[in-house]
This record gives sequence, C-alpha cells and structure tokens, in this order.
Amino acid sequence: MNANEKKVIRHNFDYLMKNLIPLEITGILFQENLLSREQFEELDEIQRTTSHKCKRLLLFITAEDSRCTFGGFLKALRHKGVFSFVADKLESDLIADDGNIEETTQGNQDKYSDDENKGKTNDIILETVRKIETHTSTKRRMTMFSHKLKKLPHDGHLEQFHDLRVAIERKYKKFKLDANRPILKRMELADMMFVSLDIGIEAKRLQYQTELGSGDVFEQMQAVIPYTSDPVLSSMTFCARFGSAVSMTTTLDEGLAHLQFAKQHAERVVPGKDTGMVFYIETNLLFQKYAHSPTETLKGELLNTIDKGISQFNEENEGIRRDYLRMFLIKMVYCRLGLGLFGERLENVETTEEDIKTAKGAIDFIESGEIWDGMEKRRMMLFLVGKAEYHRRDGNIDLAMVHATEAEKLARENNWSKELPNISELISELTASPNNKREQYEIQKADQGVGEMIQELLGDDYCEDDPT
Repeated sequence: MNANEKKVIRHNFDYLMKNLIPLEITGILFQENLLSREQFEELDEIQRTTSHKCKRLLLFITAEDSRCTFGGFLKALRHKGVFSFVADKLESDLIADDGNIEETTQGNQDKYSDDENKGKTNDIILETVRKIETHTSTKRRMTMFSHKLKKLPHDGHLEQFHDLRVAIERKYKKFKLDANRPILKRMELADMMFVSLDIGIEAKRLQYQTELGSGDVFEQMQAVIPYTSDPVLSSMTFCARFGSAVSMTTTLDEGLAHLQFAKQHAERVVPGKDTGMVFYIETNLLFQKYAHSPTETLKGELLNTIDKGISQFNEENEGIRRDYLRMFLIKMVYCRLGLGLFGERLENVETTEEDIKTAKGAIDFIESGEIWDGMEKRRMMLFLVGKAEYHRRDGNIDLAMVHATEAEKLARENNWSKELPNISELISELTASPNNKREQYEIQKADQGVGEMIQELLGDDYCEDDPT
C-alpha cells in the first residue's frame, strides 16, 4: 500500500473496528497471499475477541512489510458482498484524497510465494475456518418454514399461528426420544420447535408485551437447543432474542450486552437469515438508544448496522431477501426522517436535505416492482407512517393524512398498541395544520351550504358579499 492508502485506512480505523468481522475476510486474504500463514492463524484463534482480531488485522495490512495491497483488501471486503458498503466507503475516501487504487494482488503472490504455502492454501482454509453452513438444502427448508411462520403474526393471523405452534409442540414431544425415528428427523422437529418458540416471543413483542422474559418460554428454548441440528446457531438466536426481551424490562445496555454473545456466535456462521436477524434485533435496540440520545455518532452506528443487516441476505432466496430488505429499508427511512422505532417524532434531531432525499429514494424503491409484493400488514403500517411523515415534511398534508389514516386503521385492527398513539398524534397534527386542504374544503363546502340556504330564504334581497 502507498502512503495515501494507508492514510485512508488509519482515518477509518474506528469505522472499521465497528463494522468489520475479520473472520469474514481473512480466508480470502490468505487465499490471495495477502496474509502470511502466521498472521492468518493468529487471527483465527477462537479465544480472541472480535475487536482484538480487527485491530491486529488492520495493523498487519498497514505495516511497512505488509504484502496486502489496497485493491486486494477491497476485493476481500467485497467477497460475497458482505462488506461491500465498507469497501465503497474506503474507495470513495481514497478518490476524494486524490489517490489511485493499486490494481490487485499479482506480484505480491510471486514475491511472497514459498514452497510451504504452495498447494496448501485451500486445505488450510477448509481445516481452520470453521463456518456453519446455512445454505444447504435442509437449512434452506427450515429457513423457509421459519419465514412463513413469522409472516402469520405479522399479518395478524395470531390464531392460526397458535394452532400451528401447538401442533408442532405436540409432535416434538411425541417423537423427541423415539429411537425408531431417524435422528436427523428428530433434530428437524427440534428445529421446528425452537423456531416456533422464537417466533412466539416475536409475536408478543409486536404488541410490546413487556413480560417476555417471564414465564418458562426461554427455559423451553434452552431445553430444546441441545437437540437442534446446530446448537451454536440456535444459541446465537437465543442470545439475540433474550437480549431483546430483557431490554424491555431492564436497560437497553443490558440487552445489547446479551446481543454481543449472539454476534460472537455469528462470526462462526455463514451470513444468511439467522445472522441477519441478529443485526435486525441490534438495529431495534440501537434505535431505542438513539431515541433517548439522538447523537450523530449513534445515528451513524445505527445506519451502519442497517447496512450490515442488509448484506447478510445476499445468498438467501429472492422472497426472503426481498422481505428483509423492506424491513431494514423502513428502519433506514425512520432514522433519516427523525422518527423513532414506534413512529414517534424524535426531538432535537437534525434532518438534512440528504436525509430526506435518501428516505424518498428508499420509499420509491420499496414501492417499485417486486419489492412491494407480499408486504405483511405490520410492515405496511410502518411503511405508511414513514411515507406520511415524508409528505408532511414536503408540505403535502392531504397525502400525509391519507397514509396516516390507513396506518391507523391497520394498527387498530391488529392491536399494535405501541405505534397507535403516535399515529393518532400525527393525524391530530395533520388535521390542525393550516395546509390541510381537506379540512379547508369541508369548511368551504359547509359555508357554501349555509349561503345557499339563506339565499333560498331571503331570495334576491340577499347578497353574500354585502358587508351590511
């Protein structure tokens, strides 16, 4: 790397420490001969924390004797699209600094090739990087099952969800220890049981039932985890969901502390829906923290988390990727327009022209083409609130009122009580707005009706414009 390229990485040190998961890129860096064997093995030590690994990686690639080029580093970041947003930022910062990106890695490979590494690279990676694969046919089937089950409470079908959950529990208990049933089938039942418990908690959270941490539901989840097809994957989901639950009754920081365990597990999981949900829950908790303390630093962290969450779904099927893209984009719209997690307008939040432009772009994108298809009722309610707020800011009170009224109807029908008061408050504000053309029209129509009635009674002697 040249001086300008190292300068860009050092300038973005804090940003990289917050956003980078080294295990996602060390394999490709080693494969391209941009890290030595010793460096790779040090970074792969499971006992090391993510922040420690990230710091060591940045020191390795910016050292005087580093074999890593800037172009090679960007290539690794863009591998599978997981950290493309980080690569884009580094590249734009370098261009702004009038730097030129080195082409890639050829030359370094020749310079640092040795007999020890030749022919062994792929074998070492397969032996050392122990990632849990989430895109096998079995995992994809369970992901689809989980996604379809989740959509039921999001569409207000709570009774149907409850009936399915009871049926799954009955079947799991019946066959859990049936030695005549293949073990993989019993593990699949355990996966279904775990998923149904997890979504049951999520369904309660949609109505903001704060007693999520009480009762035996989390004890049930813990009891099922050892019997699932991958206990690490299940533990990751459990830690994230438990962090979300405790944040409702204790503090957001305590919830985020539990979430750190989930993120540590996520380092060993191939990005997909499961890791995406960890980032989605983190987004929700950061959003609430931002509502209490709306600083630019927290806003940046929140938007970065949304970007990371979106990147987790690159390898999922189109339906799942589309649904979660909508979910994250709506969060981004709220953040950009100064709305809180539940649609409340945040105080002391500065909204720039760039924020409004970006929010409008996301709204238009959600409404375009296939991204709109299959939107659940809850997501529709949240989207309509964001769109209403955009039109309010744009001075189009009539359209804002239409969307807010539709959102209020969905909130009432499905008992989404946490958002309902904020939507009602928005409607009251829109009704009282001097730019409310609908109200002006109703007043004008009423006045016209009174005038016609007087005209009919007094005949030609009445003149509406007569000051007397």
